[in-house]
Amino acid sequence: AVLAPGAPAEEGQERVVVCARVDVFVCGKALELHQKSHHTPHFLCAVTNKGFYIMDPTAPGYPETLKVVQHRDLRDMTRLVKGMTSQDLHVGWAALTAWGQALCEEFVTLICHQDGQRNELLGRLFARSQPPSGGVTHRVPAQRDMQMGALLEGFVKDPELATYAESADGRLRLFVLSDAQLFEFSVHFDYWLPPGSRQALEELDEGPSAMPGSRAMGSVVSAAGGRTVSRGSESDIQGPTPDELQALRDRVRLRTDRDREGAAGEGALVCLGGARSLSALTKLAFYPEARPRMELSFARPRAAAGTASYWAGPQPGAAAEEEEDVVSVVFLDEVAREAWRRQLTNSLDQNDWQRNHEPVPAEQGAGGARAPAAAAAATARAGAGGSDWRRSRDEKFLSM
Repeated sequence: AVLAPGAPAEEGQERVVVCARVDVFVCGKALELHQKSHHTPHFLCAVTNKGFYIMDPTAPGYPETLKVVQHRDLRDMTRLVKGMTSQDLHVGWAALTAWGQALCEEFVTLICHQDGQRNELLGRLFARSQPPSGGVTHRVPAQRDMQMGALLEGFVKDPELATYAESADGRLRLFVLSDAQLFEFSVHFDYWLPPGSRQALEELDEGPSAMPGSRAMGSVVSAAGGRTVSRGSESDIQGPTPDELQALRDRVRLRTDRDREGAAGEGALVCLGGARSLSALTKLAFYPEARPRMELSFARPRAAAGTASYWAGPQPGAAAEEEEDVVSVVFLDEVAREAWRRQLTNSLDQNDWQRNHEPVPAEQGAGGARAPAAAAAATARAGAGGSDWRRSRDEKFLSM
């Protein structure tokens, strides 16, 4: 432990209290999986009664042996920052500067794949930040991220949905839907700034101390180089007291405040392609694939290709040549896909759209053409959940 270098590990078996599928950014930089093309391309974040682990299940040896790529001592935790969406969580950790002579704070950002896992991680980490001999007042502060919301307001007024998902090129993006427009953002966490130490704290429900059916760490601890040390009496334990640990955590956070004073962090959100108006939407499709995918097709004048502005809809008397702009979204779980399906289809059903009840085959490519074999089997897959909404260019466009 950085803040408690002389303190031995707690005795007893190490057990997992929560485990979540995540994408991970350390100091703003994305961690790379061993095998990005793996059928489960994600990291695992495990919180135990003793530590914090990031593991790569795409590495050889899984599941018998888990490759640990990050291991942190819970006593080094400095703060928890609840992200703007229901998926993101920023965890502050005490670290040593490059020359190893001073304390600093670095952040591990987690983008959770499954609904509810962010709040689960937040509550468990908050509870586990309490030192073994300390009280509730010795836990790290939990704050809310104000920066990302403020930056988003500069692009989107009254967003209805904001979801991290993968784009067609496999990159993690933030997709935001308002009542009239779709936005795609590249998020640069290296420009992200934590809240000031004195900003309002979050009220948290930490949940139970251990999950039902929690399992022993076993090979995970071995891979991380962990060890168990029997503890003697309190007087024999080296390291800071709970009050001293709290003071060290405060010192680390105050240094971050000083180092980042005056920084704006404006480069954290970059809008890709500008605002896409739903009045220019010509097709919406959901694909019954292993990883839930949605595809939206927008019409725009060919002259606008490669520019940041998108077509706002048909203009009276205009006959400009158009091209198709396709946005592909690969969701991290089914719950997110269903939330977008409900929000979009409610709008489309109210605005002169007609649903094609024939399922969209999983084999269909990004261009929208059905393969002959897939078309023949479409009816047999009607229960797979794939369908699309199309609008004839001769019909009335959405009025926004």
